[in-house]
Amino acid sequence: MHDQEQQQARLTESLIQNGATGHPAEQIQFTETHISRLIITPDIVLKLKKPVNFGFLDFSTLEKRKTCCEAEVRFNSRLSPQLYLGVVAIDANGRLDSGAAPVEYAVKMQRFDENGMLDRMLDAGLISASDIICLADDIGRFHADAPVVPDSRFGAPRSVSRWFDENFEQIGPLLQDDDLIEQLQTLQAWGSKQELALAPLMEARQADGFIRECHGDLHPGNIVLHDEAFLLFDCIEFNDELRCIDVISDAAFLMMDLLHRGRTDLAYAFLDRYLQVTGDYAALPLLRFYIAYRALVRAKVALLTMQQTEDDAKPALLQNYTRYAALAEHVSRFETPRLIITRGLSGSGKTTYARAVSRLSAMICLRSDTERKRLAGLEETADSRSGVGDGIYTAEFNDRTYQRLAELAGLCLASGFSVVVDATFLEKYRRDVFAELARNHGADFYILNLFAPLAELESRIEKRRRQGGDASEADVSVLRAQNDKSEPLLGDEMARLIDVDTVQVAAGGRDFAALLRRYIGSVS
Repeated sequence: MHDQEQQQARLTESLIQNGATGHPAEQIQFTETHISRLIITPDIVLKLKKPVNFGFLDFSTLEKRKTCCEAEVRFNSRLSPQLYLGVVAIDANGRLDSGAAPVEYAVKMQRFDENGMLDRMLDAGLISASDIICLADDIGRFHADAPVVPDSRFGAPRSVSRWFDENFEQIGPLLQDDDLIEQLQTLQAWGSKQELALAPLMEARQADGFIRECHGDLHPGNIVLHDEAFLLFDCIEFNDELRCIDVISDAAFLMMDLLHRGRTDLAYAFLDRYLQVTGDYAALPLLRFYIAYRALVRAKVALLTMQQTEDDAKPALLQNYTRYAALAEHVSRFETPRLIITRGLSGSGKTTYARAVSRLSAMICLRSDTERKRLAGLEETADSRSGVGDGIYTAEFNDRTYQRLAELAGLCLASGFSVVVDATFLEKYRRDVFAELARNHGADFYILNLFAPLAELESRIEKRRRQGGDASEADVSVLRAQNDKSEPLLGDEMARLIDVDTVQVAAGGRDFAALLRRYIGSVS
């Protein structure tokens, strides 16, 4: 294998120096990862697969590298066809598609502006919550449209456990620090318990069609903003089991990486929107396990890369390992969850403030308007053409909506996630149901009470209706009906109250963050 590595390195240098790419050497950049060599010209990129065998991937022969190059183009063309131009053959003289016997193959890609890569944009502080929400929409639709994989091998508990456990098998021999070894052993013990507990859910999701042709390597380094749209590229082509996975495992990779970067706000903006788009709340019991798994994959890559780098680069890679391992350890710990419900009339800012709570305090956000439409089989922004107390706003449908919110909130809490529920909660008996839910799950409970003058609420509602594109259908008549039936906060509720005058306190401002911190402590 070492001889093949040296031969490929010489061939790569020949490609750069002999002008085979159509550009002089001084215009070409070269970079490599633990599995690839990339020749980057002003207009194209040639990606050669290193002759390596790590068990989970095998590029050890020319035929295997050719097959994987072809698969890479085929699978990535689902997501970013404008970037993948085909496979080129390279002869012994470093010429491309010359007709002579190939000694190597490469994927040919359209070059894009590397500054548009999501990891770089995150590092530069150029990504907002709205960007992440758009990306969550795209990924949610991709997962919904991806073909279901019928092969029983994929997504089965045995397969998932094998890949999870392989991380420990490959990481363990590379560690020398006793504390890191002990941490890894603790994670392995936790993982073994999770595998047993989650196996029935994995089997159920396999039967229900949630194992799909996914991306498999969905981190910010494989997402680029190109022509004003996010494109997903460089999906896993070298191992079907790592690509044909549960959709929540795919989504967990991006969430994990955002958490790793300290962007909890964006991680929960992504998770909230992804769940709202897909409705896949049933996957939540698996999410912490898959976040830990994805963190360990990246930790393993850092250690494997260490084996191929110069000594001066090793400390940074070891630090990267420790940060990923610490993240896996963090998500494995079950902390006391929180349940926050909003209370307020239409237009009081419930959705805006609930989302702010979610991002500031690492909580899942459930929205009544979205779940009401889902129960009715409607798109989120569809007009149900219902009047006050009619259609999907009858007393019976209201009960169904709040019951569904309670079910989802309970699922979040049982899965170790704190949750904020965005609904009016004007009646005390509805608030009492959620207070009891919090007690049953050992969660801290709060009521986020949002208010503004009635004239201001009317103005906001009229503005929202003119703009359109929102799940809420409330108009001024709905507002007035709500105001008539609103029940005051009483007794024990006052001790759980977080009062917010939404004229005085902005959802994204420091005052609101300080207010939350005063009541619930940890705020990012």
